[in-house]
Amino acid sequence: MPGPAPLATGPSTTDSLDSLVARATSPPDLPLGREVIDPRAGLTPVDVAILAVLNDPDLNAKRAAAGVAAAQTFAARLLPDPQVSLSADIPGPNQFVGPGQPAATAYGITPSLDIAGLIAHAPALHAAKATERQAHLDLLWAEWGVAQQARALAEIVLAEEARLPALDAFAQAAESEAQSARDASARGSISAAQAATDEGVRVDAQSQLTAARQVAARARLDLNALLGLKPTTRLLLRETPADRSWDRGALERARASLATRRPDLLALQAGYESQQANLRRAVLAQFPLLNVGLSRAMDNTGIASTGPQATLTLPVFGTARGPVAVEAATRDQLRAEYQARLDQSDADVAAEMSTLSAAREQIAILQGALPRLKDLAQSAKVAFARGDIDGPTYVTAAQTYAARVSDLADRDLAARLSEITLEGALFLPPAPVEIRP
Repeated sequence: MPGPAPLATGPSTTDSLDSLVARATSPPDLPLGREVIDPRAGLTPVDVAILAVLNDPDLNAKRAAAGVAAAQTFAARLLPDPQVSLSADIPGPNQFVGPGQPAATAYGITPSLDIAGLIAHAPALHAAKATERQAHLDLLWAEWGVAQQARALAEIVLAEEARLPALDAFAQAAESEAQSARDASARGSISAAQAATDEGVRVDAQSQLTAARQVAARARLDLNALLGLKPTTRLLLRETPADRSWDRGALERARASLATRRPDLLALQAGYESQQANLRRAVLAQFPLLNVGLSRAMDNTGIASTGPQATLTLPVFGTARGPVAVEAATRDQLRAEYQARLDQSDADVAAEMSTLSAAREQIAILQGALPRLKDLAQSAKVAFARGDIDGPTYVTAAQTYAARVSDLADRDLAARLSEITLEGALFLPPAPVEIRP
C-alpha cells in the first residue's frame, strides 16, 4: 500500500490563466457541447461553465469521495473466505490410555465455509453496484450545478459591466449639475432646497454606479473561486455571439421526461434500488443459516474420525425481523423522498417558466422605448451644452435614460439567469443559437 501523500501547507489557487485547461472539451456526461477554449481569447459563459467543471477544487474533492463507492463495490465482489480451525491435545509424560499403551497426541482440523455469507453475496453486490451508480450520478449533478453557477456568475459580470457606461454618464451629469447648484445656492440664485434636491440626485447616481461595480466585482471573485484562480486574476469575458432561446414546446417536452434524464432523480432511483437489495438481504437473514465444514480429528487413544460439521442459527426469538423492519421503513422513506424531489422539481420548472415569460415581456416593452429615450438624452446633452435648457432638465433626461437602461439590463439578466436555471433544472444543454439577420 502506498504511503500517504503530504498535505498542502497553503492554498492551491493560481493567478495564471495557463493553469486552466487551455484546450478543453466538456466532460462527456454533461450536455455542454464540445468546443476549443482559450482563456486569453475571451470566455463566453458556456466556456466558463466547462472550465469550472474541470478546475473547481470542491468538485475535485467530490470526485475523490466518489472513489470510495467504487472501492466498496470492489469489496462487495469478494466472496467470504473459508475458515480452518486447528486444535491439539498433547498428553503429559507417562500418560497411558491402557496397559502398555501411551496416550497419543490428539488433534482436530475443521475447514468450514460461511454459507450465509454466500447467500447474502448477490444482494450485497447488487446494493453496492447501485450505490456506486448513485455516487456517480450525484457527482454528475454536482458538476452540473457548478457549471450552471459559473454561467450565472459570468452573465452577472457581463450584465453589470455593460450598464456601467450609462450609469457613469448619468453620474457625471448629476455631479456637474450638483456642483452648479451648489455654486448657484452660494450666490443666492436658487434655493437651498433645490440645491439639496440636486445633491440627492448626485448621491443616487453615484450609489447606482458603485453598486453595479460592487456586484460585478463580487461575481468575479466567486467565479475565480470556482476556477481555482486567485482573487486578483481578471478573466476576459465576452458575450455569447448570438441570441439563445428555448421555445416553450421544447421546455415542456424536457419537463415531461425529467425522471428519465435528470441525474439527481436517477441517483435517488439508484439509491432506492440499493435499498431494495438491502431489504432482500435482510429477508434472507431471517431463515436458518449455517456454516458447514468437514472435521478430521484423533483422540488420545489414537482413534481417528472424520465427519461433517455445521453451525446452525435458529431464529427462535425473531431478532432477524428487526433488520427487515428497519430496511423496509428506510425503503419507504427513500420512495417518499424521491416523490417529493420529483414534485418539487416539476413545480420549480413551472415557476421558472413563468418568470422567464414575464421577463421576456418586460424586455420587449423596454426595448421598444429605449431608442427614443436615448435620442432624448443625447439631444438634451447637446441642448444643455448650447445653453438651450437648464441643468435640471438635462439631468432628468439623462436620469430617465439611465434608469431605463438599468431596467433593461435587470430584465435581460433576469431572463438569462432564468434560462440558465431552467436548463439546470431540466438538465438541458445551452439553448440553441438563434441567428437573426
